Amino acid sequence: MEYRKFGQTGVDISGIGFGCWEIGGGYGSIEETDFIKAINRALEIGINSFDTAEAYGFGASEKSLAKALGSRRKDAVITTKYGVGYPDAPNYRDSTRKRVMESIEKSLIAIERHLRNLSASNKVETGPDHTASRQQRSG
Repeated sequence: MEYRKFGQTGVDISGIGFGCWEIGGGYGSIEETDFIKAINRALEIGINSFDTAEAYGFGASEKSLAKALGSRRKDAVITTKYGVGYPDAPNYRDSTRKRVMESIEKSLIAIERHLRNLSASNKVETGPDHTASRQQRSG
């Protein structure tokens, strides 16, 4: 497996990542046992980069990934996203500071981790000039 530096973190990340949207139910039914086997196989061949999101099955993907990684969670670099999938928000999107902090806390619990490697917004809401509003940037 080819690895790259993960920014300036000192962490080596696999050049191939494993996307976890499917286990959240977005593409139909996938047996959790098959997902666990696939995660274990990915780890065996050197894949350590796993991408998930709060919106993938409303946290189901994050929880299933935590279960699949089990005691090997320390070997994984997990990227999770937030910002979409909120029925109470306009267009189901919310990137306010309050929502971001709530999403990070929920994801940490779902992933069963004290520290997540990367959190990213699925879509930052922008104003007419395509920049985030002052309220969104400063919270």
